[in-house]
Amino acid sequence: MGTHSLEDIFPKFLAKSYFLLNLIPLGLFYFLDIVFNIGISPIRPITPIILLILDIIIAQSMQDYLLSSIILWVSCVAGVIIHTTWYYYNVSSDFEIPVVGAFIACVYAVGMIILTALGAIPVYFKVKKNKNSPQSSHSE
Repeated sequence: MGTHSLEDIFPKFLAKSYFLLNLIPLGLFYFLDIVFNIGISPIRPITPIILLILDIIIAQSMQDYLLSSIILWVSCVAGVIIHTTWYYYNVSSDFEIPVVGAFIACVYAVGMIILTALGAIPVYFKVKKNKNSPQSSHSE
């Protein structure tokens, strides 16, 4: 049995665990709404964009990028649904609240799909460049 250094183990751990970063929007919606009682915050639309840029930088393959983008997409849409439900039951039970919440969920969903498609372009070229470089043939 060979010994592994921290440098060998840590990048492999990061490569598999950065998917969990994409659950931040879900937690952000929960904590801002339910715990801190903040209804509107400019950090909400900025956080998924920052995480998508981070996914572009960290992704080692197109499959990793698309999987992390799907997790981010589900996290954003579920966060908006949680926010709408909490707002409807705790702040205002007007009839238009579910309609506005559904519209905002659709905006998040379509926006994340467009941003994911745009982010796939640099990931494609990064993966293609890594396949063509002679340093990419390493054994695990």
